[in-house]
Amino acid sequence: MTFNPIQLVLIGLLLAVWTLGAAMLALGAQGKVRRAEGARRAARRLTRMMDESPAVPMLVRADGRIEAPDRLAAWLGLDRVPGFLSELDGGVRGLTAEQLAELGDRVRRTQKIAAPFRMVITPRGTAKSLAVQGHLADPQVSPGGAALVWFFDFSESQSELASLREETIRARDDFAALVGLIEAAPMPMWFRGPDTRLRLVNSAYVAAVGAASADAVVEGQIELVETVDGLAAAQVADQVRRQGLPVERIVSATMGGQRRALRVSDLPLGEEGVAGYAVDIEDMEEQARAFRAFREAQRSMLDQLSIGVAQFDGRRVLTFANQPFHRIFALPGPVMIDPPDFDRFLDLARDAHRVPETRDFPAWRRELGQWFSAGSPQEEAWPLPDGTHLRIVAQPMPDGGLVLLAEDRTEQLALSATRDTLLRTRTATFDSLFESLAGFGAAGRWDW
Repeated sequence: MTFNPIQLVLIGLLLAVWTLGAAMLALGAQGKVRRAEGARRAARRLTRMMDESPAVPMLVRADGRIEAPDRLAAWLGLDRVPGFLSELDGGVRGLTAEQLAELGDRVRRTQKIAAPFRMVITPRGTAKSLAVQGHLADPQVSPGGAALVWFFDFSESQSELASLREETIRARDDFAALVGLIEAAPMPMWFRGPDTRLRLVNSAYVAAVGAASADAVVEGQIELVETVDGLAAAQVADQVRRQGLPVERIVSATMGGQRRALRVSDLPLGEEGVAGYAVDIEDMEEQARAFRAFREAQRSMLDQLSIGVAQFDGRRVLTFANQPFHRIFALPGPVMIDPPDFDRFLDLARDAHRVPETRDFPAWRRELGQWFSAGSPQEEAWPLPDGTHLRIVAQPMPDGGLVLLAEDRTEQLALSATRDTLLRTRTATFDSLFESLAGFGAAGRWDW
């Protein structure tokens, strides 16, 4: 069979068109494959993102059938996701009957009138707290009036909220107890805001200023402490708030119509304000004045004695020494400006040669230091290098201190020695006389 040139040209054109169409179909198919592969990768990414998201969706169709990932079954404590909403109650696991009934009512309402809802459920057999949010599903997701329900796991947040609730309740109870304690306190107490104005006072404060009530005190800003050195109580509180340091001072104030000495303390409370309280120390001041007068009278009387008296406190520091004690131990005049402790006192006395000579002075000094903890008075005789004889009596005190008595017995010992010498001389004289008389009698010279 032979073809003319025109037929050959037509056949060539037909083959070219067929080849071109086949090539175009192949290219189109490759594009669809690439798009399908991209769609599959996107679907896998979306599925992975959905699996790792903090929320799990559940699609509820109009007939009650549900679609959800397997992760929701684990959250609800079920082995698998059931086919219908009514099967979410697994008996011992899953939703309770009340929770399922409430969820079903809300889902049906959403399907009918497109009303969104929110609720919280706690599945049985789990420790999870789930927040549920539902709304009408987009027709592209599921046509026919389906509801899309999202489950959020906020167990950690719920535990934190529960902890915060407990802390809030505890803080409220502690605050109520603290307010009750402040109200029942026998001393005036108050609280000022950041503007240093009174905000809270207790009953003792109200009674001290003679006001009708705490509200009257706060409304009238009635101060208990008067202006001292040009500074009002509010100004002192403002300084305390700005510096952040507590201030304690002793002032006089009128309480119940009487002038009383008060120890007033202002305490900073950060940005909240300043708290304060006042302690009545009038009785203590009275006792302190009486004690100081008694002590001065006692020390004046001790200065008149011939016996040296010194007192050391619980820290073993010399607090008092009368004039005879200064004289006996040759203490320097300004020694009481910087009072020495017991060991240093012995060092000063040793430098003045007013202690006995010992081979091991430090050991002897440590031995005398045990007087402070002795259970009874200690007495020693100290012969000094210059021939002076001292009688030392150490009396431990209940507060850990020590009273030291020093008596110069040099003259008494000298008189005693003289008396003993005279007695011995008189005894020897009488013995000699008696021997002489006895000799005369033996010689018969007493023949009357």
